Amino acid sequence: MKDATASRVFAGIAAAVTAAAALVAMQQWLACRPPHDITVSLPGRDGRPEGAASADIATDLSGTHQDFNGVAADLPGAWPRFRGADFDNICKDNYRLTDTFPESGPEILWSVELGEGHAAPAVLNGRVYVLDYDESTRADAIRCFSLEDGQEIWRHSYPVNIKRNHGLSRTIPAVTDDFVLTIGPRCHVVCLDADTGAFRWGVSMQDEYGTTEPLWYTGQCPIIDNGLAILAPAGPEVLLTAIACTTGETVWQTPNPQGWDMSHSSIMPMTFDGTRMFVYCAVGGIVGVGRRTRGPPVVVHRASVRDGQQPAAEVAGAAQPRVCRVRLEPRLLGDVLGGIGADESAGEATDVGPVGVDEVLEGGQAHTG
Repeated sequence: MKDATASRVFAGIAAAVTAAAALVAMQQWLACRPPHDITVSLPGRDGRPEGAASADIATDLSGTHQDFNGVAADLPGAWPRFRGADFDNICKDNYRLTDTFPESGPEILWSVELGEGHAAPAVLNGRVYVLDYDESTRADAIRCFSLEDGQEIWRHSYPVNIKRNHGLSRTIPAVTDDFVLTIGPRCHVVCLDADTGAFRWGVSMQDEYGTTEPLWYTGQCPIIDNGLAILAPAGPEVLLTAIACTTGETVWQTPNPQGWDMSHSSIMPMTFDGTRMFVYCAVGGIVGVGRRTRGPPVVVHRASVRDGQQPAAEVAGAAQPRVCRVRLEPRLLGDVLGGIGADESAGEATDVGPVGVDEVLEGGQAHTG
């Protein structure tokens, strides 16, 4: 009995001593000054405080150029941008596809190790272009390889701080005979000479347009249309813009009165009702920008989106408006956008009218698909 009581007393004393020691250690730790300043992490771009997020956006996009021993291949084949030459994700080259592979798999002609991410290459004139990220130098790297053997031809790098956020690199370059155009993860746009990699111009959309960097970085792939870089900065004042690839000068801009933000979507050129336009799905709505008369392109169609990036409309007969799933078929998409009350003179448009869930708009009317 005495032994049990003594054990309990000893255990109590030990616990009290341990607690006192922990309290003293905690007080000393709180009283000491840390070797480095610590900032509070607040919601902001990429999960960091607003000041820290914007402080390292500005960079010298003229960067560093390196030449290597690779030579452009004398081989056919082209995939000059996101979704291919005709934006339909179809390779139209006349190649017979194999029905089977050997057990060892298809023959690998060449391979190149790249940084972590989701970027994909563009191919034109015997060259392969990819926007890589070099973690050792902390730089975006626009790299050009030979299509024949994978030897690097040239590289253009510029410093930018990126941390892993579901990968690093994101987008696909746009390439013509004259230019290669890229958008980096943190909204940096760079235009280079397609043959030599010589720097033409660059712009930080966050600095120039006040773009809000999307969570998980931007996934917008650029396009070049008749020598113009077509971009969607979706800043407070500018929704879409066109920049001359030769000079870097702004050719036209589309205002952003609704204050829509940049999404992970890319601009797609489309033709509806005889009007060629650039269609973009921003955070807030879908817009079509094109010409109906002479002059700079204007907003010819606009549809608001609620609750994310799902096309929204009020359900006929529903007590409360709610997001509907509207199937947009290629042959009908023009009618969807064309039926939202566009005012040609003002370039404005009202929201989509009532449609039922799983219905498709055709000629301004809803029907069951």
